[in-house]
Amino acid sequence: MTAPLRIWPAAVFASLLALSLAPSAALAADDDGTRNTLEQAKQHFMRGVAFYKDGDLDAALAEFDKAYETRADYRVLYNIGQVQAERHDNAAAMKVLRQYLKEGGAEIDEERRTAVEQTLRDMSTRVGSVMVTANVTGAEVLVDGVSVAGLPLVEPLSVNAGIRELTVRKAGQTATPRRITVAGGDTLRLEFQLGADAGREAPMPMTALSSPTGAAARTPTRSRVWITYGAAAALGAGAATFAWLTGRADKDLDADLGQFPGDRAKIDHDRTRLKTWAGMTDGFAAAALIAAGVGTYFLLSGTPDGEAAVASNRARGATRLSLLPSGAALPSGAAFSLSGAF
Repeated sequence: MTAPLRIWPAAVFASLLALSLAPSAALAADDDGTRNTLEQAKQHFMRGVAFYKDGDLDAALAEFDKAYETRADYRVLYNIGQVQAERHDNAAAMKVLRQYLKEGGAEIDEERRTAVEQTLRDMSTRVGSVMVTANVTGAEVLVDGVSVAGLPLVEPLSVNAGIRELTVRKAGQTATPRRITVAGGDTLRLEFQLGADAGREAPMPMTALSSPTGAAARTPTRSRVWITYGAAAALGAGAATFAWLTGRADKDLDADLGQFPGDRAKIDHDRTRLKTWAGMTDGFAAAALIAAGVGTYFLLSGTPDGEAAVASNRARGATRLSLLPSGAALPSGAAFSLSGAF
């Protein structure tokens, strides 16, 4: 495998197997046009699986999108949703998975529906809601340069947690972009102006963490620096251990998938174990990086004795330390695998 810490390597094989077992009777019953459409969709789907196996998530997403566009089979939405989740685009993943549940309806078995609903609940802690309004109707809303909706909105937009840039545009006019910090569960509101009123937007309120004064303004002692570095080392060792366990689980899963007929219960068990170890590896590695960063901050902020306040922070009147994780893996209970749709 090209990437030893892939979250769902078995998904690729499951998809290929499902594709190879597409019922021939159904194909025979279709007319030539329908059969051609189905074949085209299958080709895009299989290319998506191949790209996914190679770790090219953007290309896999493009192929799965094209497969669904060619033949709107709700099962492909399940694949699109999980690729979006692995790309850490939780807002897009939630939108697609809700569509999957709606279009699949009663055809989705209860176990799968329950798993997807739990996944949606888990993802909801990683997105915020933004209600966007403007002084014109028919404008499109852009999030990080990508058009996501038209105005007026029926409901707030789901936006990934982090620093996002939003704007609206219509007929060649684009409003001044607004950069906002979104935390999971936040509910925000933005109003944009186009045309003659474009320069009258009120600035967004900015909040800062006030700098402490007096004794509270003292920097941490060197003991805290060594404590945080020690924690970073311990967490790094834990990440290495779980990485080794992930590699072992990956090999076990590949061995099970190579057997025919396969033992589905064993494959599911190995897949769950792989997801768990991979998630623990990511978590420990991220925690180690954060601990190292905090330790470095303590080290650079203090004097050799760790007793003087930071002069530059006093001059600014406020300090703010933000640790912004680049993303988070799905919890092991919320992960799911690719499904074959054709």
